[in-house]
Amino acid sequence: RITNVRLIGPEEPLIEGESSANIISDGTGIITSVQWMKDNSPLSPSNSIIFSSDNRSVSIRLVQRSDSGEYQCTYSNPISSGTAKLSLIINCEC
Repeated sequence: RITNVRLIGPEEPLIEGESSANIISDGTGIITSVQWMKDNSPLSPSNSIIFSSDNRSVSIRLVQRSDSGEYQCTYSNPISSGTAKLSLIINCEC
């Protein structure tokens, strides 16, 4: 059974074009798949979005305002799943 799924994100304010963000997932149980979403759509790797080799963390290089939103990670196995959510707010130095 998968339990205690959580996301750990940056604690300092994120500044558009200056900050990078790491989101780390954690949980207990036998995890056979890890799925990431942002604002209810699948989160895909890009030049600025990098997944770790085990898919359990995401790095966003030089955040943009479009990176603001709700990030969600789901751990699953054939009999159980668990989901955690984290909101990121990107500030603009306008």
